[in-house]
Amino acid sequence: MWLPPALFLALTMTQNINIGHRHVLAIYPFLFVAASRVASLAWSARGRGGTWARAGVAALVLWYAASVLRVHPDYLAYFNEAAGGPAQGWRWLVDSNVDWGQDLPGLKRYMDASGIPRVTLCYFGTADPAYYGIAADRLPSYQPPPPSTIVHAVHPGDVVAISATHLQGLYLDPEMQPLMALFRARRPIATIGHSIFVYKADFAWTMP
Repeated sequence: MWLPPALFLALTMTQNINIGHRHVLAIYPFLFVAASRVASLAWSARGRGGTWARAGVAALVLWYAASVLRVHPDYLAYFNEAAGGPAQGWRWLVDSNVDWGQDLPGLKRYMDASGIPRVTLCYFGTADPAYYGIAADRLPSYQPPPPSTIVHAVHPGDVVAISATHLQGLYLDPEMQPLMALFRARRPIATIGHSIFVYKADFAWTMP
C-alpha cells in the first residue's frame, strides 16, 4: 500500500506544477487503507499489550475527531497538531491550500461586530468585497479584475486586513514585500477563518 503513494509523490515532486496540495490528494486513499490495517492489527492484539493497543487506537480516533470538529466550519484551513494546527497552517502552505478568498463574509461580520466602518484591504481572490458590503481602501493585490482605485500607503491607526497568501508575499510586487514583512512581525488583532489577518497599524508606510 505504500508503493503507489511513494511513486506518485516521486513523480509529483519532480514536476514544475506547484499550485496546491490538491495535486497530491490521490495518495490519501492508499494511506487510509494502510493506516486502517495498522489499527486493525493493534485492535486484534491479545493480552495486556492488546488492551493498551486498543486504548491507543481509541484515543487517536477521538483526538482526530476533536481536531476536525475544532476547525469547523473552516475545513479548508485544517492542519493537524504536528503542523501547529489551523492557526499555523498559513506558515506552511498558502494559495488554494488555505486561501481562496472565502472569508470575506466573515470579515464583514467582524467589522460590524467591532464597529469598524472601513478597512485597508490586501485581498487575494476574485470576489468583489463591495458585494458583501465591505468598505475598503485597496492595497495592491492579486484580484482579477483589479480594483479601479488602489492606495499605496498605510497610516498609524489603520485597520488592515490581509489575505494569508499575500501576508506571505505571494503574487505581490517587490515593493509590497517590506510591508508584508512588517505585518508578519506583528500580532493580528483578529484572524478570520484562518485566511484573513486583521491588524491595527502602528507605523506609517508608503510604497516607494
